[in-house]
Amino acid sequence: MRCVWCEQDSAKKTVKDCTWIDPTGKEVLTVKEVPAIDCPTCQDVYVEDEVNEEVEAALHSVELDKIGLTFTYSTLMNAPRKSIFDLFQESE
Repeated sequence: MRCVWCEQDSAKKTVKDCTWIDPTGKEVLTVKEVPAIDCPTCQDVYVEDEVNEEVEAALHSVELDKIGLTFTYSTLMNAPRKSIFDLFQESE
């Protein structure tokens, strides 16, 4: 796998614990076991843009108060989503 930073082919898939700010900007969330890339050449472990966007979208559509401030990537991706009507009311 090619590293996006050093462009070497030594990168491998791994998981990483990451922090995000909740959509309200009031809480720090810890998302554990997020799919990531580990490059031994440049010694960086990073989350690809697509995964970052997926997590961001989920954070905006899941009822975070039901899963807490620390949860796994899998828990976040499998959590029930808010209804479209709930999302509309939040933007008003």
